[in-house]
Amino acid sequence: MWSKIFKLPTVDGNQAAVILMDTEGTFDGKSSNKTGTIIFALSALVSSIQIYNLSSQINENDLENLLLCTAYASFVQKETEHKPFQTLLFLIRDWQYYQEFPYGEEGGNKYLDERLQITPDQEPSLIKVRKNLRSSFEKLSCFLLPHPGKTVATKKDFNGAMKDIDEEFITHIRTFIPSVLSPNNLVVKNINGIDLKCSEFVDLFATYLKHYNSDELPDEVTKAEAFAEAYCAPMLERSVSSYNMGMIRMIDVDRIADCTSDVFSEAHKRMQTMAQSEFNKAKHDNKDIASRFSALLTEEIDELFQQLNLRRSLMYEAHAKDHYSALVKTVVQKYKTEMRAEIDKGEDLRLDRYSQTGFRKIHEKYKKAAIDTFGEGKRFGDYDAKECLENMTTDIDDSFELHDLIRKSKSEFFYIALIYYDRLLTTCLAEYNTKIVEGITQQVMTSNLHETYKSEAMNHFNEAECYSKDMQSEYLGKLQTCINESYDIYQQNLTVEEKQQKLKEQQDKIIEDLRKDQEEKSQRKNHKLEEEIRQEKLKKLANEVIRKLMKFRSLKNEEGTRNVCFVA
Repeated sequence: MWSKIFKLPTVDGNQAAVILMDTEGTFDGKSSNKTGTIIFALSALVSSIQIYNLSSQINENDLENLLLCTAYASFVQKETEHKPFQTLLFLIRDWQYYQEFPYGEEGGNKYLDERLQITPDQEPSLIKVRKNLRSSFEKLSCFLLPHPGKTVATKKDFNGAMKDIDEEFITHIRTFIPSVLSPNNLVVKNINGIDLKCSEFVDLFATYLKHYNSDELPDEVTKAEAFAEAYCAPMLERSVSSYNMGMIRMIDVDRIADCTSDVFSEAHKRMQTMAQSEFNKAKHDNKDIASRFSALLTEEIDELFQQLNLRRSLMYEAHAKDHYSALVKTVVQKYKTEMRAEIDKGEDLRLDRYSQTGFRKIHEKYKKAAIDTFGEGKRFGDYDAKECLENMTTDIDDSFELHDLIRKSKSEFFYIALIYYDRLLTTCLAEYNTKIVEGITQQVMTSNLHETYKSEAMNHFNEAECYSKDMQSEYLGKLQTCINESYDIYQQNLTVEEKQQKLKEQQDKIIEDLRKDQEEKSQRKNHKLEEEIRQEKLKKLANEVIRKLMKFRSLKNEEGTRNVCFVA
């Protein structure tokens, strides 16, 4: 067999793998006739084009060598409508009668027709082989070649060099090769009309070799069984391949999300039925062998299903994990965003929001919303998402601890901001009142001056460092109210001394109110902190009691469970 496989184009635009095999020495008198017959029969069975290379002419002995093949073909044709062999090409070298039958294919076919003619005076065996030849092969042809030249015949060290070969011989060789290997003439191997693929050809060769690997010539029944097996084998492989491709499409990355075990099992039944139908629709001449291969098809598909289902399960689980991980990430991030937004809500910057109890209620609200969002997501029937849900709630609870720390730092900041803006308001109001008193003393106070002093006080407040925009806005409103009240005192029908006293009393009252407000808020803060500390202590105590109870529960002695006395 030639070491290189040639890829050549076919007439339909595809490519065929061409294997060249030489059975040199067949029927040469050196090997036994039995061996030659077996080699010739085996090569005829596996080849799509068999070239019968003869010297000078076609003798009756050459045709008798084909008797085994033709007898087998006659037996097979009783059970099939297809011819067992494809192309037999008689290649006659050293042709001498070129005047009667010219070199090449045309002269060769005329010569072959003459040699295969049936006449009344022929022996029955010769008639039989001629009839069987035409019924055994799909195509019979003949090509006549001249002698390659004297140098080729006499030179002992001839190595195939083109310069040693006659030009006439080379010319006809260049015509002969395209007649076999050109796209229009290339014959693809098939059995019962089914073209074989490369992998199927290997199985075909192994099947025939199994039946012919013996010292004895196989009988027609054995050869027919070999032919039936060689036909069933590729049908089996194609049916299994069809099932495999259909099932693999089910676990494609774009479809795996919907491929539950039930869906996959239903697809298996459907694809198995289709594969079995594909195998059965082919014409099977040997019912026993077809039945054996049909059972083998079922076994291979069942085994393949187990492998593919394991693969599907792993892919499905991985896809489900990826889906739930992405969902958990989205939901937890949304929870974090909402909790941070709650902390940053300026308009609700109050103690009730920043207490331990109030903040935990907010946490529970968003935690429940997160769990509901998780539950509304896409479900994977074969995958238990309980672990993902538990991981999500753990992440949320951990995130709450972090946000609670931020909440506590926010609470501290809240009181610092209160003190800052109380002092800033007092300072700005004092500046305004000082200028008002000067205006009253100098008797130059007018409404225009009031607006000027007011604007200066407001600008001073706005230009100070901002700790909280909402608190700044609230205290700016208080400052405006206080300034307007001061101006109202100025407009009252009082003496200068009385107005100054009124303004002083108003400022003292504002300072006292702010001090009381701070004390009240501080007491509320301390009370809430004490409550939080007490709740934390109770929680730790409860956990300690539960831990000890669990420890008691696990205590056993040799006689059995110990009695427990619990004193509260």
